[in-house]
Amino acid sequence: RAWSLDLLVDPKSKIEPIPDLTDENIVCAGLEISGSVTPSMKLYFDNQTHLLRRVDWRDDFYRFSDWRELDGLNYSARTSIFKLKTGKTWFHHEITGLERLKEVPGREEAP
Repeated sequence: RAWSLDLLVDPKSKIEPIPDLTDENIVCAGLEISGSVTPSMKLYFDNQTHLLRRVDWRDDFYRFSDWRELDGLNYSARTSIFKLKTGKTWFHHEITGLERLKEVPGREEAP
C-alpha cells in the first residue's frame, strides 16, 4: 500500500514528520504513518525530486529507484528490499516494459 501512497489519504492514518534520512547520499524527508497500518510505516521522499525513495516497514526497507514516466504517471522501475538489521538485499525487481491498457479486461457494463 505504501508505494501507491493511498495511506496518505486514508482517514484512519495519523501522519507525523520524522527526522530526515540519507540513503545512498540522497537526503530524504520522512513521514511516519500509523493508525491505518500496523506496525507504523516510515516513508522517505527524495528532497530534490519529491519522489518516494524508501519505505521502512517491519524488518525490511524498500528502496525505489530508476523513476520513469508514462502518460504523465511516474513509476519506480526498480525496487529492492533489504533487511533492516543487515542491510542485505533479499528481493529485487525491475519493470522492463509498461504500457497503458485501452480498457480493463473482463470488465462488464452494469445493466
